[in-house]
Order: sequence, then structure tokens, then C-alpha cells
Amino acid sequence: MNPPLLPFSRWPLAAHVACAVALLLVLLTAGRWGQLHLQGRVAQLDLETAQLQAQLRQAKAAAGQVPQRNFTATLPGAAVADDVARDMARFAQRLGVHVSAVAMQTQAKSDRELGRVQLTATVQGDYKNNKAWLAELLARYAALGVANLSTQANDAEGARQTLQVTLLLFVKG
Repeated sequence: MNPPLLPFSRWPLAAHVACAVALLLVLLTAGRWGQLHLQGRVAQLDLETAQLQAQLRQAKAAAGQVPQRNFTATLPGAAVADDVARDMARFAQRLGVHVSAVAMQTQAKSDRELGRVQLTATVQGDYKNNKAWLAELLARYAALGVANLSTQANDAEGARQTLQVTLLLFVKG
């Protein structure tokens, strides 16, 4: 038969000291292990940071060596404006949009400005169709941008709209 266990408060002083020393050793060991673990993690993060900084330096050096392209060389010729006007009508017909007027005005290239063709159109259709028509034009021609856009509701619900849009096609000549 085992001797009865004494409550902690009745332990002799030597047992309390031994228990405290054992607990202190456990805490010191756990603290040292945690410190070593954190030092290893910090060293790993320092290494990753150094690698990323080296990659950044290489990327900056490579970016400095890339010749700058002249984007104006990629601009289309002024004759593309006819294609844009034709596509305006073609896309409109396919999307159920009515183009009632298109006006074209050409401005030649100067020393300070790019050449451009201004296309002004009046379009009638549902909001969704008008939006799809304009999005398709802008997606097809990278040198085409919207200079001015206004809408006006044709009915009480606002589903049918008249869209007045001024598009600029930037060209070489």
C-alpha cells in the first residue's frame, strides 16, 4: 500500500526548494529553446530579405538597360479613321444601337501635339447596348480615346438613351 500523499502546504522545505528549482530549470530550458527558435527564424528572414534586395537591384539595373520605345511609332495612320467609322456602324448594327450622325475632323501633327482625328457621334439605344458598343470600339483600337461623353434619357425609365460621344483617334500624320 502506498503512503498517503501530503498536501503541498505540508511538504518539507527541501521539497519546496527542489520543486522550485525543477520548475525554474524547465522555464529556463523552454525560454532558451524559444530564443534559439526565434534567432533561427530571424536569420531565415534576413536571408530572404537579402535575396529579395538582390533581385530588386537586378530588376532596377535591367530596367535601366531597356531601350525606351517611341510609342508614337505604334500609332496608326490617318486612314484608319475610315475603319473606325465603318466599325462604329457595324458594331452598332450588331448590338441594336442606332448611329444617327457621325462627323470626322482631322488635325495634323505639329511639333507640340500628336496628329488626331476627332469623331463625333450621336447614338441611340439601351444603356447596356450603348456601353457594349463603346467598349467594343475602345477595345479594338488602342489609339482611340473618349474626349467627351454625355447621355440623355429618351423615356421615363431611362432605359433608352441618346449618347453623344466625341472620340479622339491619335495618328502618326
